[in-house]
Amino acid sequence: MSEETFEFTGKDGKKYHLPKRFKSGVLRKARKAKDELDYFFTILEEVADEKTLKALDEFDHEELGNIALEWFQGLTPEK
Repeated sequence: MSEETFEFTGKDGKKYHLPKRFKSGVLRKARKAKDELDYFFTILEEVADEKTLKALDEFDHEELGNIALEWFQGLTPEK
């Protein structure tokens, strides 16, 4: 796993990556989210490619929640 990405294994056994760093504009777009779920998906849809989003769609809500917690713990602002 790269220092700059969070890696998870999809249900298909393939490795997928989410960035640990991204521009502040992503957070700006999520600032008016209705709730935590909206905030999460707004950020996710801004930074993930279609293949990664489709892989995440295969997880149940508990599994996705665990992935989200692990990913968010490693996030840092981009300089």
